[in-house]
Amino acid sequence: MYLKEFLKKNIPFMILSCLATSVIGLNHYEYAIRSEKLRAAARTDKAVIVRPDMSLSGHSSIAVDESMSPGSDGFIRFAVLGAWDYSPLAEEPCPEDLKKLDGKVLSCTGFMYPLEAGQSLKSFCLLKSTQTCCYGPRPQWNQFILVEMKDKVAFERLAPVTVKGVFRIDPKPQEGFIYRMEGISVVKSLGEDSGSVAVHYDSGPFLALWIESLILGSLLWFFFRINSRKKEDSK
Repeated sequence: MYLKEFLKKNIPFMILSCLATSVIGLNHYEYAIRSEKLRAAARTDKAVIVRPDMSLSGHSSIAVDESMSPGSDGFIRFAVLGAWDYSPLAEEPCPEDLKKLDGKVLSCTGFMYPLEAGQSLKSFCLLKSTQTCCYGPRPQWNQFILVEMKDKVAFERLAPVTVKGVFRIDPKPQEGFIYRMEGISVVKSLGEDSGSVAVHYDSGPFLALWIESLILGSLLWFFFRINSRKKEDSK
């Protein structure tokens, strides 16, 4: 009885609630479908998923989303590199699983950070995100690879690249690195239908979380406003 009376007195609020719930539900449903398509593309090792990275306050950047892809034996992820919590002040041994990759020909996908001037480079750092380019904080020791190519390659500022080469665990903090790679090739990630390694930008749901919160907050305000007016009218 109370429920029927409540619904009868709050019909506008219930209609708006149903509409808002439908919009938010469809928003997340669409993103779930889109995310699954991105994962399917990433499983082929022919796609790179990139998303906004706000992990550092005050620094807006984009980063390779390694969680979207299961990877393969020929690839090394930054998550794997991060397993070694290296510090020049502490003798922390390199994990055995990571040590086994030393000297192997591997590929890694990330963003180029130039170590020399010009649009063609022989040496650069490979990072997971663009947070360091060019005014961001210095990355941790275990979050970048020093790449040294035999021949110069084109510098890609905001497009991820896949670098293939001989991976070396060679801690030289006095020279600024612990990982390096003797580069063999650099492949730029192109558009989604390029026929090469495609880059897909995952911007998240169309309606951001703050917009959904605004919708829900407006509904609550509307509900309390209606009820407060009804109480005033009944006096």
